[in-house]
Amino acid sequence: MILIDYLNRQDKSRLLGVAIIFVILIGYVNCIAGLEISVSILYLLPVSLVSWCGGRREGGFIRLASSVS
Repeated sequence: MILIDYLNRQDKSRLLGVAIIFVILIGYVNCIAGLEISVSILYLLPVSLVSWCGGRREGGFIRLASSVS
């Protein structure tokens, strides 16, 4: 739970920035991998961490960004 404690101490804007970078990277890997390999399960990591530590509104934003990606 060291990660959760660390994330709870961070600003929401920093948490959102890191999560958006992760979503972009996961989207890029998903595009490169093609249809043979699905990495969509990896979107759960930034969505769940931001929802847990950032709040409902921030989690909804990352959820929307993940679905667009």
